[in-house]
Amino acid sequence: MLLFASILTAQPAIRWEKLVTTLRQPTHAASARDGSKRLFLVEQAGIVKILADGELLPTPFLDIKSKVEFGGELGLLSISFPPNFAEKQYFYAYYIAKDKSATISRFRLSDDPNIADPATESVILAIPQPYGQHNGGMVAFSPIDGMMYIATGDGGYETKPNNEFIPDPLNSAQRTDTLLGKMLRIDTESGVAPYAIPASNPKAEGARPEIWATGLRNPWRFSFDRSTGDLFIGDVGNAFREEINYEPAGTPGGRNYGWSAREGSGCAPEFDCPDVPNLTKPLYEYSHDEGCSVTGGIVYRGSKYPDLQGIYLFGDFCNSMIWGLRKTEEGWKQYAFGTPEGLLVSFVEDENGEIYIVDYDGNLLRLTVPETPAETPSTTRVQPRIPRRAKQ
Repeated sequence: MLLFASILTAQPAIRWEKLVTTLRQPTHAASARDGSKRLFLVEQAGIVKILADGELLPTPFLDIKSKVEFGGELGLLSISFPPNFAEKQYFYAYYIAKDKSATISRFRLSDDPNIADPATESVILAIPQPYGQHNGGMVAFSPIDGMMYIATGDGGYETKPNNEFIPDPLNSAQRTDTLLGKMLRIDTESGVAPYAIPASNPKAEGARPEIWATGLRNPWRFSFDRSTGDLFIGDVGNAFREEINYEPAGTPGGRNYGWSAREGSGCAPEFDCPDVPNLTKPLYEYSHDEGCSVTGGIVYRGSKYPDLQGIYLFGDFCNSMIWGLRKTEEGWKQYAFGTPEGLLVSFVEDENGEIYIVDYDGNLLRLTVPETPAETPSTTRVQPRIPRRAKQ
């Protein structure tokens, strides 16, 4: 059981500065880490825009609206740039296609480095979605092994004629013959088409070889600590718990994070509580008294604010509360950083490790620390909202 120290009484007083206010239902942003300092801003309908030198470029970087099924939890959900993007000149997108499949595709740049060519699309992986929710939606490369990691949701819930919701009706998250409800790990950069299976994947008997970890409900956002390679997974809960899962760098694959045998570290109220061996408990969890949809975050590794160094910042989509976790010799210290305005749909970092928030209401905000003494942020619970959203 991990030890949590009490919330600190004095800590950096963080603020969030609005840089962009004209986005339409943004879901994600990413840096190419190519020295250009550009941020690529993802809109749910299928558009990617570029923020360069503080200004939005007039022409979209990518426009795949014609390929994307948009609405509810469907749409263009994230993009990612491979190691050495400056030489490779291609990137990856995770979107829900017109046939409702969760699709990971590679796109190449045009002759203009600020415009991608949609006609160059090469589908890497397409995963049928049975119910249209819980798509996961994140794709990223590990800074340690260079492999592509893909977070997939359990496929959603079945609605009965009496409007009863049946969570994970196919038991997808616990089954290993499906890619739903998993963390996948593949090698897209080896030259093998469409991808190779890393030799160190667990490859359990009868299991899909792409599977790295099981037992996830809707891992909307995950990230790697750029300094250590540690993996943090924000998994959106169902009826009563939200969770952050943690996998230190070098941990072998094969972990089971519990869903739907468990919700958080406890039994899910809608299910029997089966005896499943070797479950990995969350690093951190909180109840629906404190929020209703976790947004996984980023470990701060920038240089501007040394007091924040090593803190994993994450939040809740419903009430915008932001928390932090920092690993110490005494255990994990917990922080509370208050509530910026907006709907926290993603935390992202630029090529220098500075952190931003993507606000589903249309804004991009940058983390700042005012030049005032450290203060104690409010930890008052804010009543969760149930807004329109790209995840649940």
